[in-house]
Amino acid sequence: MIFEPKISVIIPAYNVGNYIQDAVQSVCQQTYKNIEIIVVNDGSTDQTKENLENISDKRIKIINIPNSGVSTARNIGIESSTGNYIAFLDGDDLWKTTHLENAVTAFNQYPEIHWYSSSYTIAENATSTWLNNQEKNNYIISSYFDTAHKFVHSSTVIISRKLIKQLMPLFPPHINNAEDWAAWAKIAFKEQHLILNPCQDVLYRVRYDSATGIGATYNINKYLLYPYYLLDLSNQESRDNVQLFINEKCKERWQLIISKHSPKYWDCHLNDFRRNIGLTVYLIVKFYITISIYLSRLTCSLIYHINKKYK
Repeated sequence: MIFEPKISVIIPAYNVGNYIQDAVQSVCQQTYKNIEIIVVNDGSTDQTKENLENISDKRIKIINIPNSGVSTARNIGIESSTGNYIAFLDGDDLWKTTHLENAVTAFNQYPEIHWYSSSYTIAENATSTWLNNQEKNNYIISSYFDTAHKFVHSSTVIISRKLIKQLMPLFPPHINNAEDWAAWAKIAFKEQHLILNPCQDVLYRVRYDSATGIGATYNINKYLLYPYYLLDLSNQESRDNVQLFINEKCKERWQLIISKHSPKYWDCHLNDFRRNIGLTVYLIVKFYITISIYLSRLTCSLIYHINKKYK
C-alpha cells in the first residue's frame, strides 16, 4: 500500500515581494496535492504581505511576526504545522511541479530513512527549458557528511515530523547566516544517512540583497560562528570528520561567492551601471569587491586553523 503523507511546506519570507507569489505558486502547482502551505512573514517592510494576501488557495496559512530572523521564522512555521513531513522553501526560490511527488516516492521506497533532498540549480529566473526538463529519478542513500551536503539546500530538504520533533528548535535563532547548514548537521548527528535525488528539482535564485547574495560579502564574517556551533554539537569521536566537513563547506561557500563576482557576472548584470559611470570607476568598484572577498576568505581560513588547533 502506498503511503500518501501530508506534507507541510514552510516558507519564511522577508522583503521578497517581487518573488513570493512565484515561490508560493510553485508549491500550489505541485502534482502531489496532500499539502499545507505555511508562509511566515518575518516583519517584511515591502509588498510581501499584500502580495501573499492576493494568492487564493485554501491550503495557504499566513503567519505575520515581528522581524526575528529566518531561523525563528522557520521554527515558528514548524511548530504551526500538522503534516507528517516538513518541506522547506525560501521565499524567492522555485520548485518544479514534481518536487514533492518525487520525495513521497522516495519515502515509500525507503521508509526507514527520515529525510530527503533533491539537488538544485542556481539562476536568476526559471527558464522554460528548466521547468520542462523532467529528469529520471535515481534515489541513493548517502551520508550527509561524506557527500550529500553538496546537494542539500534550504529549499531542497524534506524531513519527517518524527525526526524533527527530537531536535526542536531545529534552526539556531542566534545564527542568521549558514543557519541551514547548522540545522542539517544537527539532523545528521541524529540520523546521518538521507535519501538523495540528484535531479535538479529546485531553482535557487540569485539576488543581490539575499542573505547569501552579493551583499553577503560584507557580512560574511557571520559565517565564522558556524564552525563553533557545529563543534559544540559534535562528540569527541566525530570531531575529526566534522572538521573536514566544515572545511569543505567553507570552501563551497567561498566558491559560490567568488563565482557571483566573476567578470562574466558583472558584465551581465552591471552593463547600465558601467555605461553611466565609465570604465575606470567600474573597474575600481570591481577591484574593491574582489579584494574584500579575498581578505574575508583569508580571515576565515585563519580562524578555521586556529579553531582546529585549539579544539
